[in-house]
Amino acid sequence: MLTTLSPAREAFVPLSILRNGARRATPTVRQFRCMRAEGGPPTDEGMLMATLEPMLDPTGVADDTSATTLSPRPVSLEGLTVGLLDNTKPNATLLLNALGDLLTTRYGVGATKLYTKDYFGTPVKQELLDEIVRDCDVVVTAVGDCGSCSAATVADGLLFERVGVPTVSITSDSFFASGRAMASVQGFPDFQFMAVPHPVASLNNDEIRERAEAALPQVLSILGVEA
Repeated sequence: MLTTLSPAREAFVPLSILRNGARRATPTVRQFRCMRAEGGPPTDEGMLMATLEPMLDPTGVADDTSATTLSPRPVSLEGLTVGLLDNTKPNATLLLNALGDLLTTRYGVGATKLYTKDYFGTPVKQELLDEIVRDCDVVVTAVGDCGSCSAATVADGLLFERVGVPTVSITSDSFFASGRAMASVQGFPDFQFMAVPHPVASLNNDEIRERAEAALPQVLSILGVEA
């Protein structure tokens, strides 16, 4: 169900390293975001960027729709901070925490941070988006298991990608079409997101863990990380 794009292969530098004053010849993800805001990244042959695709603001309220690239993908999750955005739907927290545990134990994620939206049916508010962008390297958001919340979950992924944060949006398979419609309406029909089997809300802890285990390869694929 996933459309394969051509992610960038530039490695991330963890926040802990950046805060200790490390320097590199090529831009970090956060530097890339600043450069794009100032008119776009340099055309350095040593820096591989993502495939260009048209992308619009899912909220339809932003004046600036000039950001038209996917965010750079990490080569590895080692030492990175993963933001887990809970849309308040039942079992979203359990699913996200289970995925966070797997990414930490198997792929060396440095930290996970759980955030919660005010309402599942609308895109993430700007204040919360800014906080997550500031503190996290990549984001996983879940779970779209109804029409409005699946559309909003994909909208959140588009918002994060536009500001330079690789994001995995998770819907349930029964509402994958709603998410795809949102991506198409916003001018990015090939936007990558994923679906887990429906239902999610009624599952117990063990079943949620199984869902997370099964979802992990697609999460890694969307982030551009080798499984």
